[in-house]
Amino acid sequence: PDIPCSSFAVFVDIDQVNFLEESVQKSENDYVIGEVELDSESVKTLSTTQKVQLLRYALNTLGITATSPPSGKVEEFLRRYRPTHYEALQVAGILAPVPV
Repeated sequence: PDIPCSSFAVFVDIDQVNFLEESVQKSENDYVIGEVELDSESVKTLSTTQKVQLLRYALNTLGITATSPPSGKVEEFLRRYRPTHYEALQVAGILAPVPV
């Protein structure tokens, strides 16, 4: 990017939820999602374009490939275990349809 990257803080937050089991063992019911965030105070003077450049640089540096917007934990639970409710929320325009 055209900004000095060393002067900005980047935070990585990884969340894991097991929808059906109260076990600490990994299972097929797990959902893991990660967030990469910029410290809002350190980037408040940057343009949106510069913020996007900085995030892409951080993702690339961390070896993370962003392929598509991930589902949040509640949305993923509904998609997996309450498909009728999930579809009703899509039809109502509350949830966006999943791109094919």
